[in-house]
Amino acid sequence: MDIKFTTLQMRTDKFGWAGIQYSNKEKQAILYTEDSGLTWDIVNPLNTIILSIYPIDSKSCWLYGLTKVNHKLIPTIFYTNDRGNKWNELILPIKEE
Repeated sequence: MDIKFTTLQMRTDKFGWAGIQYSNKEKQAILYTEDSGLTWDIVNPLNTIILSIYPIDSKSCWLYGLTKVNHKLIPTIFYTNDRGNKWNELILPIKEE
């Protein structure tokens, strides 16, 4: 399976973040490295369609995506400060007309 890097930001010479899109375009992933890109770990928040990734430093990253809630896709912001081990979720308020 082919992948395409959508984002790649190395925050130091060893630590970095990447966003990838799989060739079928139905799945994305957030990756994290701590060995200059020799190996990568998938650190996605679960059940999320990833739209944008904003790495801050070697441990912290913001992510914008869509989360499924009651069969609806809800805009959501995620934040991690532990290299993607745990993601904090902020569901954005949307006013329906």
